[in-house]
Amino acid sequence: MGGQVAQLTRVIDLAATNGLYVIIDLHGLPGSQNGEQASGHIGYNNFYQAQNIAYGEQTVDAIISYITNSPHRNIISAFAPMNEPIFYSEDQYDALVGYYESTYDKLSALNPPVTMMFAPGKPETNPFALWQGFINGKKPELLVYEDHPYVGRLAPLQSQSSYISQICSKAQQYASYDIPVAVTEWSLSTAITDDQAWNQRFFAANARAWAQSSGSVFWSYRVNAYPAIQDPTENFTLYSFYHLYTSGQIPKPDAGESSTNYVLGLTDECNFANSSDTYASVVSSVMPTVTNAFTKRSSAVATAAP
Repeated sequence: MGGQVAQLTRVIDLAATNGLYVIIDLHGLPGSQNGEQASGHIGYNNFYQAQNIAYGEQTVDAIISYITNSPHRNIISAFAPMNEPIFYSEDQYDALVGYYESTYDKLSALNPPVTMMFAPGKPETNPFALWQGFINGKKPELLVYEDHPYVGRLAPLQSQSSYISQICSKAQQYASYDIPVAVTEWSLSTAITDDQAWNQRFFAANARAWAQSSGSVFWSYRVNAYPAIQDPTENFTLYSFYHLYTSGQIPKPDAGESSTNYVLGLTDECNFANSSDTYASVVSSVMPTVTNAFTKRSSAVATAAP
């Protein structure tokens, strides 16, 4: 398929014009890393075959070349080399670690280096402990753990206090981890429907809580839900930041307002008072990390820790 590089360049040009930082993310990899529709293939995860791993490495090299030669290199704050991997064996896990190690080495060797974001994937049993060996010895300003908690999504109806409690508990885990944790996907989709007051409360709880470590990005800015193809079990307007603020369900950012001020103006449901983030500053020789990148430029969409 042609045109991807031109489209990526167009989006980055727009980000630069509008004062935004950029995270480049590989949502699909050769052979599929998870067998899910967003990867480009459904039903199998053949990325872990040697040839596909080699193709994946070539893709990483191409992205690094693109970043290095971009006129907007200074706003590309991070690169995520894989989205939501699934591994079914120790061999597949080892292959994933090797792919991440190689990518981290390449990004950290750049001048200036680029922060790598990595997804722990599934199975999700104690992922922080599982990945401790990988993060040991790496610089926290160059490595960010990313998570997609989607609290309440596709789950049985619970009380509002239960949803809030889950958010606060996860945020405490994130803030105490050895490297920054960024929530790079979240939405307002729960079994509570048609309740605008709840949507506003739930949005504030998520945005403030995820700012305790490395911030968050709402998924997505704008979603057009077509009835013929949308999942009947979900309301996709709850994934649309644009719909939510234009319909008055969440606050609309003021013109020129930083994401930090926007987030701190929301209700602190977890009673954190102030961010406990320990990664809010980085040494001057490296590019901005996901932790503080969004605080230096105005943003109406991305939410980050101060």
